[in-house]
Order: sequence, then C-alpha cells, then structure tokens
Amino acid sequence: MESTYDISFRNDEYISSSASLCACPTGGWLINQRLVNYIINPDMTYSIPDSSDKIRTRHRVLFWKGASEFYEISLHPVSPYRSTGKIQGIEDVRVYSHSTRGLIFLGTVVYENRIVQVIGKFPSLEVATEFYSPFGNCVEKNWVFFDDEHIVYSVSPFTLLNYEGDVVRVVENEYEKNFRGSTNYVRYDNAYYAVIHRVSGSRKYDHAIIRVSENFAIEISEMFSFENQPIEYCLGFCKDGDDAIFIYSTWDRTTKVLRAPWSKVVGDGEKGEGRIGC
Repeated sequence: MESTYDISFRNDEYISSSASLCACPTGGWLINQRLVNYIINPDMTYSIPDSSDKIRTRHRVLFWKGASEFYEISLHPVSPYRSTGKIQGIEDVRVYSHSTRGLIFLGTVVYENRIVQVIGKFPSLEVATEFYSPFGNCVEKNWVFFDDEHIVYSVSPFTLLNYEGDVVRVVENEYEKNFRGSTNYVRYDNAYYAVIHRVSGSRKYDHAIIRVSENFAIEISEMFSFENQPIEYCLGFCKDGDDAIFIYSTWDRTTKVLRAPWSKVVGDGEKGEGRIGC
C-alpha cells in the first residue's frame, strides 16, 4: 500500500523544492529540504518574484519521526560559500550517514561559469572540500554516495570515485549515456539500489531504479514517473522494513514523501518493476 505526505513549505519569497534524507541511528530520518526563490513557468522560463536577478537556495532541516510527524530543526540562510554570482547557495544537497565521519552531504555550487561538487558537514551545511573534476570538466553534477568509501560519478559508464575525488573503478555497460544520478545508493540483499533519471526534450524527467550487484553487474528498471509531470526530481531514497521511501519534487515547488512496498520497487530482487506512481 502506498502513502504520500505533502511537506511543501513556504517562507517569505522562498518555496520548497527537492529534498533528501538519511536514517538516524536512534530512529527516524533527517531530511534536508531545498528552498528556492524562483518559479518555473509552464514554458520552462524562470520568474523571480522578489524582482532580483539572483537565483538563491536556502535549506530547511527536518526530523521525520514517522507517519505524518515532521518537525523543523533549523532554517538556514543562503550559504555564503562562493555566493557572489547570479546563482547563490548550495544546490542538490544529498545527505548521508557515514559510519565514521557522521552526517555529511554532497552538493553543487555555481561560480565563475563552473558547477562544482562540494562535500561537507550536515546539518550545519559547512563545506569541507571542493572537488576538482576528475576529467577536467567545467560542469560537474549528480554525484551521489555509494557507500562509506565511494561516490558514484556517472551511471554509464558506471564510474566510482573515492572521497578524494579520484577515479577508482569504471564499469562499461550497454545503457544509454544520458542516465544521471538522483539518489544515494541503498544496500540490500548483496546489492545496491538507487534512483536515477534522464532528461529528454524540453526538460522531461523520467526515473528508473538501478541495481548494482557486488560484482558490479548492472540492471536498470523500466522508466517511471511519480505524478506524470514534466519536471520531477528525486533526491531521497531509502529502505524502511518492507517499504521504500522516496522524496521528490514537481516543478521545483513541491516536496512530497512517498512510501511504497519495496517489492513493488525491486520486483523479484533482480530487476525493478519501475511502476511507482503509475
């Protein structure tokens, strides 16, 4: 049985968008919710209601006890890190509970015509390290945590980095090159699972479940949509008992938590059915 919780939020000119989550060792989950000061119009143009020319991101941290019990912990201002240009703040934050480093995050910052990945402490959102592109690219996005030692750089080829940003493994596969990372990976039953996405046409987002075995055999499910909206973004995914939990946004102006049976997500454990929300 599926259940959905709408945790959309507004604060002055900021509206909630994508969010990620990680399990707390003592129970429940911590959620990082992105707040943005822009609106995406039906023609895919952007409007900034505060009449500035700056696209800004803030963050709201929540504790989710379970069911419909969500509690705000903190509301962050725009991060000052590299926030001097038109796009300000840390975007696409993915939070992760590391066994020795504690709570950490990956995110992106934009400056000097570059998009770079950063890693830091959560929930303070203090940047610790800025990564250099392992391939000399000016744009780096969609890096996600694989485990305590590795970060997934890309889906095809499946490329793993260490926490210093060095390439440590490349697995060629037959899947099309435009799949991108969405969520961190979840380990279950000798395999790793995550949500990935691709963008087609005029920003049409479609999602899939990727399964990576211990020997790095890769399978990808059928594509699916959460609400059949053109712009959907999923940064949060975890397993809770017999359920999978997703956090996604539509049009960068909603935040919703979806709980669905894990068996519906991964099918027989070999390949996901990919029919969430359809």
